Amino acid sequence: MHAAHFQISLDGGASFAHLEPLNGAYSPSHSYEYVVVGTGEPAAFRIVDQPTGDNYGVLTAITEPESSDGDFDDDGYRDTDEVAKGSNPFNAGSTPEVCDGADNDGDTEVDEEPSGADWDIDGDSVMDCLDSDVDTDGDGVVNTMDSDDDGDGYVDSREQFMATDQLGNCSIDPSHDAWGPDRDGDRDADVGDLIQLFLGKVLNPANYDARADADGDGDDDIGDLIILFASNILTECRQFTFTNSSGGPVNGIHTEWSAPLGAVFSASDSDSATWSDRTMGSGGLMLDLGRPAGGLENVGHVFVVVKGPKASVAWSSCRWMLDGIDQGPC
Repeated sequence: MHAAHFQISLDGGASFAHLEPLNGAYSPSHSYEYVVVGTGEPAAFRIVDQPTGDNYGVLTAITEPESSDGDFDDDGYRDTDEVAKGSNPFNAGSTPEVCDGADNDGDTEVDEEPSGADWDIDGDSVMDCLDSDVDTDGDGVVNTMDSDDDGDGYVDSREQFMATDQLGNCSIDPSHDAWGPDRDGDRDADVGDLIQLFLGKVLNPANYDARADADGDGDDDIGDLIILFASNILTECRQFTFTNSSGGPVNGIHTEWSAPLGAVFSASDSDSATWSDRTMGSGGLMLDLGRPAGGLENVGHVFVVVKGPKASVAWSSCRWMLDGIDQGPC
């Protein structure tokens, strides 16, 4: 029987939801393994095997006692985080998948992207972390030569250790774990994130959490808190799309902002060209971006991800440029 026909659904106190097997949609052995981490609610299972009469199945449920520290297999990754990212919380050899050319979660697949992520933006079947033709953050340095592919201020090796998306710098939705200090995926770094990452863990080896270990030294301490929040607390990341409506090609954009920006994480366009010429002025209230080669044709898009004060990041003025000459408003 195939997983596409044999489905197990779980009602954990809300409504039935279809579970995805750890070993993929088809297993030659016709055996499928599911992992469910309890939430304290009664669990009800519903099994569907279609077409009827052609197969039989055996459901074996193995229950494990709840881990007191939330990390049953002691691999450093919290059970809830492992389930959300597709690894097995009961197997220390299975850790959240990262883009590195290896099978981290032990499901026989390599570099499968987590929820919300896009690890092959050019669609050439080469994962972007290994693709010398891709510059994810548009800084002019291709990913294979860039230590921080997504430009969010956290180098790829540290993001791999924390199991954040090294190719995504701002969460698409709450399930997308993209930016280091944004633990809850709401695109800002605030006290709620700090509590989720560090409450009960600082200098407490029994509650160690790799997601909070920003320096990768094997403990959660004040140094990690500083790395994640010193320059980020009460800031947010935001993506903006600017559509060229000038009627002709452009290679520059001048923007003014209602609150001072702290950083530009990435800037690229719908041609997959980089906008790596970046000048921030007036204390972060002005940002000029330029495309070094060629021009963006009319109705093309520029995608920019910036960091600024929480709930205040918005542009107030925008002008298109071509070789330094004004081409009209955005």
